[in-house]
Amino acid sequence: MAVEVLETYYPGAIVQIQACNLNPFSQNTPADVRWEVLWSAEPTKVLTPQARQFSPAIRQISFPTNLLRLEINSSLQQYYTELDAVILRGLRERPILPLYKMPVIGVGDLSDSDEELADMAAAFRHGGDDEDEDGKPPNAGNGHFDRLPYELIQLILSHLTLRDLCRLAQSCKLLHQHCCDPLQYTQLSLQPYWARLSDASLGHLQSRCSLLQRLNLSWTGNRGALTPSGFTSFMKACGPSLVSLELSCCHFLTEACLEVISQTCPGLQELNLSSCDRLHPQAFTHISKLTRLRRLVLYRTKIEQTAILNILTFCTELRHLNLGSCVRIEDYDVVASMLSSRCYSLRSVDLWRCRNLTDRGLAELVSGCRWGSFTRHLQTLSITRCPLAPSETTRSRETRARLLCAGPVMQDLKWGWFPKRRPDPPTPHVPRPQDNTPE
Repeated sequence: MAVEVLETYYPGAIVQIQACNLNPFSQNTPADVRWEVLWSAEPTKVLTPQARQFSPAIRQISFPTNLLRLEINSSLQQYYTELDAVILRGLRERPILPLYKMPVIGVGDLSDSDEELADMAAAFRHGGDDEDEDGKPPNAGNGHFDRLPYELIQLILSHLTLRDLCRLAQSCKLLHQHCCDPLQYTQLSLQPYWARLSDASLGHLQSRCSLLQRLNLSWTGNRGALTPSGFTSFMKACGPSLVSLELSCCHFLTEACLEVISQTCPGLQELNLSSCDRLHPQAFTHISKLTRLRRLVLYRTKIEQTAILNILTFCTELRHLNLGSCVRIEDYDVVASMLSSRCYSLRSVDLWRCRNLTDRGLAELVSGCRWGSFTRHLQTLSITRCPLAPSETTRSRETRARLLCAGPVMQDLKWGWFPKRRPDPPTPHVPRPQDNTPE
């Protein structure tokens, strides 16, 4: 067994690697779930922030595992550590077939009914190939799956992956009918197939996704494999029931795509457009039509202030908002004021690397936490890496203390200003003129 970690940026922050004895894919569930330490050390500071492949000498364990936990301490690094992949090497556990107890059969159960004996005689007489009086063959060649309840077959097939469903649909007509049932496609994640997904793939799945509720297309469509026309055609056919839509790093998106989403997905509650940096700023205005949104991720996009204020005006049910690294928003203080006055159900706000959030904007959040219903929900607030904000001034510390005291359910407040602003030069001392007025 070996563990390899691909550290792509500022390596040396990993301090501990643990393994869990609970394997979700194993037939044998352990009585107690525990974590074993495979390797631990103090954090190290690497002189150059170049990528490396970290392969520590781990301690061997006595149980199979495919669940690891990495603990990171970046106190010695100049910036956060970025990991690309974690490789676990070892022998795959051989699957163990479950053992079932044989049922107890009474003597009275050994006698067959007249109908069963007649069916068996007809099967032997016709050789199992001819049709019976109803026009149906005694054995349809599908392993008697047609005798199982429809819901039971659907439950069995719900454990298959998308690729396995497509393969199984080619075996017989009965299983093809079950594999194409829209109930099997209420949740569809196409992210694992990002390298091969195309317009033809969406067209093939379109007839099966009439009841689609959750769709994940993250990372797909790069290099022209998926076009805006193919995406919009799929959304028009499968979008009315959508509740969640993940479109992270989908560079094929255009303004027409967002317009179709706003028109065909009236009940959409979750929308992720993270790192869709090729979308025109004008395209984000269509999001304001999705008035039932509860989670909106706009991390590293080109959204502008007018569009975000329009969204906050109409999407008042927002609970989770991510505006991290949205550098085109001119005044985050106005955004903070709108959040505290319109979005009373917010639970988490991420303003990472916002350019110009000041104490005035934080004071608006404080006032919203103190006087509005903002206080009953807000749990997480991230305002780190704000380069233009004041650097740990007395007023900033007071605002932070007031913000922590204002929200009784606040669980996580990420606070920090990087890089620190250069202090203002000291004001030259000007001697006060003497008052020579006689008493």
